[in-house]
Amino acid sequence: MQFEVEPTGGDGAVIRLSGRLNMIAAPLFRELVTRIVDQEGRTRIVVDLAGTDFMDSTGLGALISGLKTTRLAGGDLRIAQACAGGTCGGHDR
Repeated sequence: MQFEVEPTGGDGAVIRLSGRLNMIAAPLFRELVTRIVDQEGRTRIVVDLAGTDFMDSTGLGALISGLKTTRLAGGDLRIAQACAGGTCGGHDR
C-alpha cells in the first residue's frame, strides 16, 4: 500500500491510496490521517480509492476511524472513486 498526500486549500488534503488496504496497511492509514489532522491542521480530507484494488474489514475500519478523527477536529472525510474503472467488487455498477 502506498499513500500520496496532496494538500488542498488551507485545511484540506487528498490522500490517494494504491494497493491493498488490509490489516497490514490499515494502521499506517490511521496514523497518516491522525498526523495530517493533528500536526498539519488539515481537517477536510478526501480519500481517493481509485488505485485501491482490495479492502478488507480492517481497511473499512481505518476509513471509519479517519472519519471520526476528522469530525472530532471539526472537519470531515469523504471517499472518492470507490469503484474506479466501472466495477465494484468484480460486479458492474
